[in-house]
Amino acid sequence: MSKFILYTLAMTSIGLCANIQASASIHANANPKLKPFTTDGCSSFPDGTLSQPTLWRHCCVVHDIDYWMAGENSIRLNSNSALGICVNESLNHNYEFPFGLAMAIGTNLGGSQKLPTSWKWSYGWTGTKKKIDSKTIIAEKLQVQEKLEWAAAWLGSSEFAKEYKLTPKQQQYIMDGLKYKIEHPLTTGFLGVLNP
Repeated sequence: MSKFILYTLAMTSIGLCANIQASASIHANANPKLKPFTTDGCSSFPDGTLSQPTLWRHCCVVHDIDYWMAGENSIRLNSNSALGICVNESLNHNYEFPFGLAMAIGTNLGGSQKLPTSWKWSYGWTGTKKKIDSKTIIAEKLQVQEKLEWAAAWLGSSEFAKEYKLTPKQQQYIMDGLKYKIEHPLTTGFLGVLNP
């Protein structure tokens, strides 16, 4: 069984047990607005180890893209699983403690849309999410595409790489994840490979 499937099963079980469900993708207000993409790296979790303080920050930036644009709960759970796998692969399995699994569990529990945090599921949208309809999905897709194109320019810039202390390979991972989200805006989390 693949690591992604194992992580997804674990995250689904934890989400169901904790009864923390993200709502579907629509807003209570008539004109939902998507704010420009922002990231704080790994939010309340470290961005890396003491010796390599930004070791898995790129994983968190790609994860933040999913949390910013939101969608169905299955996307959130898969995104959390992809985050955990990316973190563990960044560590090259050099630690016995499963940091990636800890992060995936933490984001599954602490990233609920129902919590008053700046990193919650759908943090990019104004208003409160409710149920979906086809007109709103089309309107949201157009906003997401427009904002993703703006995010691509910012995330691909040398200023972003310098500010977030990213290696070229980490920045390329982020760009690959962003490209995936532009091509597949309502699908599961990006599970790319950061080549050494």
